[in-house]
Amino acid sequence: MARDYVVGRMNETREELDKKLFALFNDVTFVVGKRAARLFGDSLGGAEVLSRIEESNAEITGYPLNDIEQDLVNFGTALVENKGKVADELFDILVPYYTGSELVVLVTFAGQLTAANLFYTVFDLSADDTGY
Repeated sequence: MARDYVVGRMNETREELDKKLFALFNDVTFVVGKRAARLFGDSLGGAEVLSRIEESNAEITGYPLNDIEQDLVNFGTALVENKGKVADELFDILVPYYTGSELVVLVTFAGQLTAANLFYTVFDLSADDTGY
């Protein structure tokens, strides 16, 4: 099968994708903090991941989301659910907290994470196989 052939020869590609994604995640962490970066990243995973976060919020984060974290989660969820189209109201909520450059970092990370998810889906890989 062609997919097996490609999967067997793409470790280097996966490593490069992982490096880029982790570098962007570090940038997001610098912008919003470790906890908020994790919440934002999880929100980009879709509704299933988001509901898991809400159900075990104390276990993952230790305490409820503050307003800014909730706004980031809402933004990430909207990016996923609306395929990148986000209402002006969501941007307007974030503008007082983040510069234009910082918003670019957040959206770039969302795009890379989406690309990584597509990559893993096409080649029938689990994110767990890559150490995430």
